[in-house]
Amino acid sequence: MAKRSFILTNKNTFSSAKILRDELEKVYKEKYLVTKKENKKSYFLRFGNSFGNYSGEINSPEIIKLMSNKKLFSEFLLNEGFLTPEFNKNTDILEFPCIIRENLSLSKGKGIHVVENEKDFFNIWKNNYYWTKFINFKFEVRAHVVGGDLKKLFIKKWVKNEQPKYPIKNSISCKYILQDISNENRYRKIKNIINKLKNLLGEKNFYALDMGFSEEKSNYYIIEGNTAPGLNEKTAKIYAETLKELL
Repeated sequence: MAKRSFILTNKNTFSSAKILRDELEKVYKEKYLVTKKENKKSYFLRFGNSFGNYSGEINSPEIIKLMSNKKLFSEFLLNEGFLTPEFNKNTDILEFPCIIRENLSLSKGKGIHVVENEKDFFNIWKNNYYWTKFINFKFEVRAHVVGGDLKKLFIKKWVKNEQPKYPIKNSISCKYILQDISNENRYRKIKNIINKLKNLLGEKNFYALDMGFSEEKSNYYIIEGNTAPGLNEKTAKIYAETLKELL
């Protein structure tokens, strides 16, 4: 009997994991089971679930834990010389405007407050929160990385007619506009960042990076990483075809 293949995921990412499963089945011509429970006797492709110690083949628990904790990922990036927001608890060094974050694992703008002064800050602040300086990016992108290489790139465009003074751009507030990355010189700075991450994290992984371009730095900040990004059929097909090459 052939070994059953599993995609290990969790409740919040189950729908995207199923989309990836469907595309994998087309590429591999075999059946996959999407599960939230680890079976150490079976092969795993991890989709945002770091449970247990079994590493499987693609996306180790270590990489998922690294990217799922925004502070941990920020510290890793800063130590390696990347531009990224820095998470603080020290309220003696406040810089305004800033972002208060209630939780470092939430997504889609949940638990985020933008404040402009000390009064507003301390009306919201609690000791278990973190804050980061608000960085005014010229534009933001989402980069899909599979096997250590850039496979798809989107620019985030605000969906409402008027963008707020301090926009928090995510899948709810923005639509994603596909970009042409076939020209090797286009988005060269993003590709250089991803190549550097490839040297640090290896190739047997996939993730999406949210990045923002700073005119002041003339380069991109890595805002956060996600090892279980939202997928549609077209993006999942690219994932599936590339993942096959990694096995």
